[in-house]
Amino acid sequence: MNCRHEIPNYDMILWYQRSHIDTELKLIGYVYFEQMTIEKSFKNFFNVSGNGKKYSTLHLLQLRASEDSTVYFCAAYYHSFAESSFIKQTPELLCKSTESVTINCSHSGTVFNMIVWYKQLRNGRMLLMGYLYRTNINTEPEFQEKLDLEGNGATNSSLTLKRLSQDDSAVYFCAAQTSQ
Repeated sequence: MNCRHEIPNYDMILWYQRSHIDTELKLIGYVYFEQMTIEKSFKNFFNVSGNGKKYSTLHLLQLRASEDSTVYFCAAYYHSFAESSFIKQTPELLCKSTESVTINCSHSGTVFNMIVWYKQLRNGRMLLMGYLYRTNINTEPEFQEKLDLEGNGATNSSLTLKRLSQDDSAVYFCAAQTSQ
């Protein structure tokens, strides 16, 4: 599979596999400039090539039955060491069942207009929960009854988890990015 972009200053192309069971995206690997990286669980099955500033190819080396018969995504990304250091997220929280909890995220990166929220499962996989693009809020369907998002993707966001249960015990991440 091939992926191309013409976005100035973007220097990375990431490849994801979407589970056919739910909306979970698994990072397969990425190309940063001309450096290729494959995630450990995909090492013997996939490879990537290309140049993150323009194009990338995802190579399927060995088919694993129905597991690899699914939807694949590529994403162009602007990796900035200077900007990424300005993201702040509230510290670790411990909460009781049935309570609600709010996690805050802010950034001062001038190029970002979007804040994305992820839940990391125990197996390390990341689930997209929702995002704010400027003041527009988008919550993934399976999380609409579970959380509230507020804020402005250009500066800050809060994620409120309602009616906590054991299934909510996880690591939550926010990420700032630019959406075209």
